[in-house]
Amino acid sequence: MDVSRLMMFDPNTYIRMHYSYNLFIWPVPWVSLLLIGFTFALIFKFGRIKNRIISSVLSGFWIWTGIVFHLLQYSVINIAAPLFAALFVFQGGLFFWL
Repeated sequence: MDVSRLMMFDPNTYIRMHYSYNLFIWPVPWVSLLLIGFTFALIFKFGRIKNRIISSVLSGFWIWTGIVFHLLQYSVINIAAPLFAALFVFQGGLFFWL
């Protein structure tokens, strides 16, 4: 079965969307990598504050994905992307709150 028949758009459109997203966020992956390393190092520390920091970082990444990827980039080719964005932001808020 041809997978491209199941997609709402051409696979090349999806590739171009990811390409433009990567250009849009270019310096951010390096900062994210450092933040992930810092967060990973916190896993091995003791204390109550580490849990709040780890959940805040996870929340930030989740909200970033909702707003920057789903709302600003993916919504161009998918009409359901604003709903995905709202759900990601809501879940990010839950990660932060819990």
